Amino acid sequence: MKKFGILASVVAIVAVSVMTVASAVTESKDEIKPVDRYDELSARNIGYKERAEKIGQVDVEDIEILYPSNYKKVKTNEINILSLEDMEGYNATLNDGAYYLSNETMTYGELLESDEAIDLDPTIAKDRVVWVTKAYYPNNIEISGGYIETAQETKYWDAETGDFIGATIRSLNPDGSTNPNGIHMERPTVIPYEDK
Repeated sequence: MKKFGILASVVAIVAVSVMTVASAVTESKDEIKPVDRYDELSARNIGYKERAEKIGQVDVEDIEILYPSNYKKVKTNEINILSLEDMEGYNATLNDGAYYLSNETMTYGELLESDEAIDLDPTIAKDRVVWVTKAYYPNNIEISGGYIETAQETKYWDAETGDFIGATIRSLNPDGSTNPNGIHMERPTVIPYEDK
């Protein structure tokens, strides 16, 4: 009878332990949330600041948010955003056969998620509303010191103030993947067609 009591106690302890471990695993799975690109890049910036301050070689100041969150106020019509035509430097018509693929508003965090080529600007809040245009240049687009062939250009503005924030340009292959060899220092010489 004594052995049965010990065996029952051991079984009870094991059962409680298994339930505790299962509960902890379930809780940790629920707590693990995917980190979006804005938060990931922000954490890297914070890590850089901490490392720089530890070695004492760089005086790193706190970044001031110049464009605070406004998504909720835009959504509830507390503030109105400007039209795309009011954005600084926006051209409704593109040259050389280029055309817009899309023109839309989104939050700055959504922009970072949608385009890996765009780096974080820590002065812009994650929930700041921005205008984003994506344009396709089938021939090429000039950049300082050369050109990019079959390019896609992404430009983005602050939708509340109309301030131009930034742009990325990359060369694309026919399947839409990025072409790292599509950047050239000089424009190719066009040989005129001769009728023989």
